[in-house]
Amino acid sequence: MIPIKSLDLPTDIDVTKISCGGNHTVILLSTGRVLGCGDNSLGQLCSDDQAKQIIGWKEICSGYNVIDVTCCWDSTTIVTADGKVYSRGSGLKGELGLGSSNLENKSNFELVMDCSKYAGYRVYSSFQNCILVLDKKEDNGSIVYAWGNNTKCQINEPKSRRLASPIVMYETFEIRVANVVMGKDFNLLMTPQGKIIHVNGKTPEDFTKDFETRWKFAKELEVKSMWSSIHIRDKSDPNKIHSYGNNIHGQVFDQSQLSPSECIANFTTGSEHGILVSKDRDHNDHELYQLSCWGWGEHGNCGSVQDHEEKQWVNDKHNVTSPLNPVAKAISRPMVYGGCATTWIVSNDTLAIL
Repeated sequence: MIPIKSLDLPTDIDVTKISCGGNHTVILLSTGRVLGCGDNSLGQLCSDDQAKQIIGWKEICSGYNVIDVTCCWDSTTIVTADGKVYSRGSGLKGELGLGSSNLENKSNFELVMDCSKYAGYRVYSSFQNCILVLDKKEDNGSIVYAWGNNTKCQINEPKSRRLASPIVMYETFEIRVANVVMGKDFNLLMTPQGKIIHVNGKTPEDFTKDFETRWKFAKELEVKSMWSSIHIRDKSDPNKIHSYGNNIHGQVFDQSQLSPSECIANFTTGSEHGILVSKDRDHNDHELYQLSCWGWGEHGNCGSVQDHEEKQWVNDKHNVTSPLNPVAKAISRPMVYGGCATTWIVSNDTLAIL
């Protein structure tokens, strides 16, 4: 399966973020507009009862100036410029954050929290959890709210089937929480300096063993997670990715498959696959960016392997457990996003499909 162009945007509009649920995808644009496509059977995207699926891109947040967006499996959550958090769709584990009496909301975006008194707001999610980071004005710290599935103590102890309303999960003083790394059963909180300051839930056993001695006091870390694995790039050794967790379908990064001539520029993860952007040079010594995927590629999300005869838009399932697999090249550095068995590439160039 090869990449196919999904959307063309005017040159004065940028993609700010792409977030994916189980079968729906949303794009946040630099204008504050949000586009959505995919499954709408539970009202994840819009209120059109006749539109069980949105084919092509449809604006889904008309009237809102959106600055952040995220998706759980069957829900969508947005944050507006005036500091309000809204959600819609279905969340039987409390993913909507609207309380136990409102686990489904198909009709519109409904208010979860008013955060306008804070200096900044960012929202993150995984399979059945949402986390909201609020930057405090008074002490440069952050308050972290969370809701959703808590069966592995992803949010707090003791474990519970669901937490349907936002609760305070963590608070910092004099330091911001700059990023949240979320797996299916765990989350990690990161500082602006790239330090892990808090770990919740059931992390992979090999990561848990290494954390105290190797990562607890380390800085300048770039950390990503799939549902069941954690991947760390240490800026002091930037061409290496340390992987922990589930490797049933090749999710653990195989460093030996990275060419010595390649330099890692960026990487990200989807539900159970990874996406790598590396720099290399062609035979004319021109610098190019190469996009490669690895891990669980059952839905074509890791592309066609190089020696496969038929390269097409239809998934023939020949690359289910993918090695580090080159899929495209670009002249300028692309942005990459991973969804639930989907790979998204944002590029200013026409991609050279490999």
